[in-house]
Amino acid sequence: MKQHPDVYFVVNDEDFSHPLLEVRSVDQCGTMPDVLQPGLRAATRVTWGAGRVPAEPPRHQMGSTVLKRLLVCASEVDVQMAVVHAAQPLELMVVATATSSEARRRADSADFQGAVITFSNLLDPDREVRALVGALAPGPVVLLAAADQVERALELLKHGVRDVIAFPASSAMLRHRLARCFDAAPRGAAGDGGARPTVARDHGLLGDSAPMRAVRQRIEKLASTDLPVAIYGESGTGKELAATMIHAASRRRNGPLVVANCAAMPETLFENELFGHERGSYTGAMSTSGGLIEEAAGGTLVLDEIGELPLMLQAKLLRLVQFSTYRRVGGSKHLQAHVRIIAVTNRDLREASEQQLFRRDLYYRINVLHVSLPPLRQHIEDLPALAQDIADRFCRAHGLAPVTFAADALELLMLHRWPGNVRELESIIQSTLALDYGQVIGARHIELGLDRDLPPSRTHVGLEWDLSLGFADGKQKLLEQFERAYLVQALERSAGNVAAAARDARIDRKTMWRLLRKYGLDADEFRAPGELHH
Repeated sequence: MKQHPDVYFVVNDEDFSHPLLEVRSVDQCGTMPDVLQPGLRAATRVTWGAGRVPAEPPRHQMGSTVLKRLLVCASEVDVQMAVVHAAQPLELMVVATATSSEARRRADSADFQGAVITFSNLLDPDREVRALVGALAPGPVVLLAAADQVERALELLKHGVRDVIAFPASSAMLRHRLARCFDAAPRGAAGDGGARPTVARDHGLLGDSAPMRAVRQRIEKLASTDLPVAIYGESGTGKELAATMIHAASRRRNGPLVVANCAAMPETLFENELFGHERGSYTGAMSTSGGLIEEAAGGTLVLDEIGELPLMLQAKLLRLVQFSTYRRVGGSKHLQAHVRIIAVTNRDLREASEQQLFRRDLYYRINVLHVSLPPLRQHIEDLPALAQDIADRFCRAHGLAPVTFAADALELLMLHRWPGNVRELESIIQSTLALDYGQVIGARHIELGLDRDLPPSRTHVGLEWDLSLGFADGKQKLLEQFERAYLVQALERSAGNVAAAARDARIDRKTMWRLLRKYGLDADEFRAPGELHH
């Protein structure tokens, strides 16, 4: 059974220690947690024996990795537990204390790689922070602050504090910020011992949700081959970032990455741009010139928006994809293309091929391997970490002081349906930061009319009633509005998987199918592009 790091508590000046697997509850006195540990049944009450924790806690190892030790200072046990759960996947061993004086004593007497401290625990913030930063250097010191304390806490950045996190925060947000400060990555994100690079999180596809972990794992596998890859996803989901990740983790990573925007190329120039031309092939062709294929030699060629290519131009791509050969405009010799092809689209190419809008033979050639990126609404739990990452990059690029998001701001953002996905989120956050509302972004700072220039989400159903209907008829109408809105959201969350939607709704599949027929909903319409027939 996988062990979690040890957790050391200081409660009422008494030390208690126990290797935790999962904390069930803590009674008010804070001295007798219910834990689940090896060899004991769930919810077994375990009394922690009193005794002094050694000044130099044992170094725990996972395999051959020595765990970094993180000092946590928080008087509330639930705050300590929040940090413990966020730190577990990062291979950080947590030593928790209840007072700043105890934290300073431990920082002076033992080897820690950093600290997380609640701002409310600091009696003299400037003096205590300077002392802790000095004792823990070069390890980072991170502050957790309530919304009304964040601005004061941010002033301590001048004393060497690495980050200030508005708390309460989601576990995903906390883990993301700790990983960045401690240069850590979740267990399982490491590669295969150096044979080739792994998919790096800093390329932009962030998120610890199940859908995003699955995407990164699939990209890791796709990167190991030289076969063509098709990347599907709605606009703004990060398809080009996925292509970059595949290239960076492949054997071609030291070669160029060239992007050809198929939708932006005029038909008359497409061949010339992609294949190049021979001298004299047309008026003005004074010398031979290579195209994007030659520019990408030894690397990766990304065909962005390939679904927008006219059929005539699709035919010219077929030989390149099928045989890795091509001819320059005006040339007679077939040249070898030393590139890997990645095709990117927001269309369902299988459906387009059935409608004779996309060549079926080309579809089969580029769809050898494929990956679909989920829309933001299907991994909305990643939004806090994404929002903070966007804000951090914007502030660094424009020389601004770091900002953080208040809980009500994140709640507002997570209620939105995001038809424009991460690109829309980036636009909203950048426009908010450009107005310089200070270092704490609250809900009042974010444009409430998020949808005014966007098509309405199909889940946006106004629950309105007409008094002329009477109570019974009005109630029935509201019930039907609720049922349809609920079904649509369930299908969106499950990406059109009816069985999963039924499980989430806690109804049987027969009932789910009956309700879908009642409201004329087609589960296939909720599946990501490219997934319908794969």
